[in-house]
Amino acid sequence: MEDFILREIDKIGTLLRALLERAGMLVRSDDPGEMLAVVRTELLEGLGTELDALLDDPDPGRRLAERHGFREEHLEQFARLLFELVAAEPQRTERCRMARAIAAIHRYLDERRAPVSFDRYRILAALNEYLE
Repeated sequence: MEDFILREIDKIGTLLRALLERAGMLVRSDDPGEMLAVVRTELLEGLGTELDALLDDPDPGRRLAERHGFREEHLEQFARLLFELVAAEPQRTERCRMARAIAAIHRYLDERRAPVSFDRYRILAALNEYLE
């Protein structure tokens, strides 16, 4: 059973790394909507969850940790991925929704006393632009 759990955790990390790499490439493309479509599809296929359900959840960090086995480093990666998406999202309401989810994930990490990273600080500092 322990081997199965470890394999599942490894799959989460692999999925998130692949999504971050693809998001980095797609952000520089001319079609940011393509990046959103890729992430939505990969989350549904890889985790069996919809991006919209995560964004609407008041505590997406807890949901990802409890339902999908995300560890702290996975949550950091997911918040980074959402940050890439928020910058590419053309609609203000969707940017705010994503920014709130990022902030909620970081609050969850803070509650868990996760080690603070420079990346988290940088993202939180930039979120104010999207929440206004």
